[in-house]
Amino acid sequence: MYYGYPFIGLGDREKEIEICDMLRERHYDTEGRYIETDEMDLVAIIKYCEIPKEEFVAALENEKQRYFADRADAIEFDAESWEPPNPDIIYTFDNDIINAYYRRER
Repeated sequence: MYYGYPFIGLGDREKEIEICDMLRERHYDTEGRYIETDEMDLVAIIKYCEIPKEEFVAALENEKQRYFADRADAIEFDAESWEPPNPDIIYTFDNDIINAYYRRER
């Protein structure tokens, strides 16, 4: 199981539906049983959408700005509570490296 991340800056509703369908196919068999995968969903999305690293980094920065703006008035806001995906790890596309950093056991 991986720590989850929202869809970052996609904004295209049709593409989001397509991605949800792709993820559903990855994670559920024909009888509706959950299937654990060795590849992080975010990596699968990046590959599926062919998102260049530079575009991903820009989307992360936009998401970070939005995240902090939404919490600007919070009395006890902890900036460390939001850790963005690390592009240098994600874009290795090496599941062993990615899993060592992000995967948690159930």
